[in-house]
Amino acid sequence: QLKMLFLIALLLNVGHMGCIFVALKFLTASSASVLQQCEVPIAAIVACIFAGEKMNVQQIMGIIIAFLGILCIFGIPEINMVGLVAALFSGLFWAFAQLAFKRAKKMDSYSFLAYTSLFSVPFLGATSYFLEDNHYIALLQAADYKFYLSMSYQVLVLGVVMMLWQRVVAENGINKAIPFTLLHIVFGIMGGMIFFGDTLNVYIVSGALLIVGGVALTILPQIDIKKIWYRLFPHHKPQKNESLPL
Repeated sequence: QLKMLFLIALLLNVGHMGCIFVALKFLTASSASVLQQCEVPIAAIVACIFAGEKMNVQQIMGIIIAFLGILCIFGIPEINMVGLVAALFSGLFWAFAQLAFKRAKKMDSYSFLAYTSLFSVPFLGATSYFLEDNHYIALLQAADYKFYLSMSYQVLVLGVVMMLWQRVVAENGINKAIPFTLLHIVFGIMGGMIFFGDTLNVYIVSGALLIVGGVALTILPQIDIKKIWYRLFPHHKPQKNESLPL
């Protein structure tokens, strides 16, 4: 299991998070938010190729509809090529991390969290040392109550969430689990309204409805188009050699 934990640490904490921070140097927050959602279709493709999972047309359409909802909220972003490449590589690392999650079914949750964090420290520390300056000054400037609250949230809340997410992916498969990650934008909008007094507009409401509807479409049982057609038009059932009209 240690080899798998080491691989997950490299993919998720070093590759995925490292590329996100690189992307944020060249992209606006809204552009990075939109591009980060590309990790969902990337993970779906990786799952189909390397894990033998399958996606039906309904699931594909659900992901497309949810992604259109994201574009409705944020708009079509201005893209910097360096930021674009970093964001796409971030999605690729995340997708392979989900593949590792699925293969690590019997992993203890506490061991998962502890070892993946421990294995990441030397790589992230070395990256910060060679690519960033004034580390101690930055830490001293950031060391106020907001910094400590943020770190506490990431360690306690996100740590528990990550343990649960590993179980979800391992038990249900990648293509059934990943569409739910698109809902974090909807919850982010709700949090902004509750804690910061953000206001809604028609684009935000429409986008949120598209995201929720798209995710629902990916998890609902596959819709039988023929059965719906027969219910709407009971007197028009195709004959043996007649095709169903589109």
